[in-house]
Amino acid sequence: MPPGAVQDQRPVHHQLCVGAGGRSWVVRGDEVVTLENSDSGFKEVMGHGFTFRLLPSFAMQKERVGITTALLMKHESQLLALVSDVSNCIIQADIATGKVVRIWTPKKSAESVNLEWRTMATDTPAAQLDNRDTFVCLGSDSVSRWDLRAPPGLAQKLSNTGFRKYAPSSKPQFSCMATAGDGSMVIGSASGIVHMYAPEPLRQWSIANTEFSAGAPVTDLDITYDGHWVLATTDHYLVIAPTQFRTPSGRRNGFQYTVQMHMEASAVRLVLGNTDAVTVHGAVNEHVRPFRGGRFDWVTDSESKERRLAASCGEFVASWSWRRIKLAMKEGARRIPNHQLVQQSIGAAEVSDAAFMHQAFSPTRGGSQMGVLTPRSIFNVSFPDD
Repeated sequence: MPPGAVQDQRPVHHQLCVGAGGRSWVVRGDEVVTLENSDSGFKEVMGHGFTFRLLPSFAMQKERVGITTALLMKHESQLLALVSDVSNCIIQADIATGKVVRIWTPKKSAESVNLEWRTMATDTPAAQLDNRDTFVCLGSDSVSRWDLRAPPGLAQKLSNTGFRKYAPSSKPQFSCMATAGDGSMVIGSASGIVHMYAPEPLRQWSIANTEFSAGAPVTDLDITYDGHWVLATTDHYLVIAPTQFRTPSGRRNGFQYTVQMHMEASAVRLVLGNTDAVTVHGAVNEHVRPFRGGRFDWVTDSESKERRLAASCGEFVASWSWRRIKLAMKEGARRIPNHQLVQQSIGAAEVSDAAFMHQAFSPTRGGSQMGVLTPRSIFNVSFPDD
C-alpha cells in the first residue's frame, strides 16, 4: 500500500445468492445486499438488505460474522448462512425482516462429536423454490442432514466410517458437494476422488456406489439437473464426466451401480486455449491463477436443459458451450479449450464469485446471463446462443 494511503475497511463481496424470482442477494461480510433480477442482469436495490445481528443469547468471540456459504430456502424467503470460523454455526435469517431467527451450533446438536462444517447445499437445485425444511451440510469427514423444524437442527449424520476405502480412523477430506434434481449427490475431496450417492435417506448412504478420480484435489462440484453429467473443478482444469452408460448387463448409472472405470475412461478435461492461457497465466506461467467455482447454468425443472458452463480464474471468467462440448466428446476429444474468456475493466481485482441467473432471465433465446462478483463490484455478462 502506498505511503499515506488509507486501507478500505468496508466488507468485501463474498457470494452471490441467485433467486429465480425478482430478487437476488449478495453476501458482503456480515451484510446481505438486495439485487433486482432482469433480463439485463443484476442491479443493486439501494436501501434494501440487512446485517446479521446475532441473538443476544448467542455468545460470539467477535462482533462481526464471517460467512462461508449461504443458501436460500422456503420460497426464497429465508437465508441460511454457514459461519465456519471460530463461531462454527449455522444462522437462519428472515429476508423480509432482516432478523436472525435461529442459530445452530455443534453443542446444540444431537451428536456429541464436533462437526467441522465446510459447506452446505440444498436437497435439489430447485429446493429454494418450495417450502421444504431440509438441507445438507458437509464436514471434512461427514455428511449431515438438517431440518429447520427439528429442535436440535441436526436430523441425521453419517460419519466417515461408512465410506468405501476409508478406515474408521482415516478422513476422506471432503471439500465440496452438489445435488441433482432427484436428490442424487456428488461429494468431492482434497484427495481428488468424487463420491456419488443415490437419492436415498441419508442413513442408507453406507457407501458410494461409484468413486472416480479427477486426477487432482477437487475444489468445486456441479451436476446437471437430470444427474447425467458431473463437473469437477481442480486448480488447473475442469473435469466433466457422464454418469450414464450402456453395458452388456443393460443401462447403468453411477449413482446406482459401480461404473468407475467407465467414468474415468469417458471423462474429458476442460482447459484454457493456448492464447487465453497466456492471457491468464502469462507467457511463462508467471501468474498462476487457479480455476474456481466451475458450474453449469441454473436449471430448476426437467423440461429445461443446461446450455453453458463457466469457471473463474483470477480476474477472468472462462466459459464453454455445453452443446459444443458434447460434439467434441463425440469426435473423441480428450481436452477441450474454452470458447470464451471474459475480463471486466476492473484492473487486478480477482473474481470472488460468478453465478448464472435462472434461465428465465436469459437475454436471448438459448443465451445465458451471469453475475460476476469482485471484492467491491458486481458485473453482468451475457453469453449468446451458439
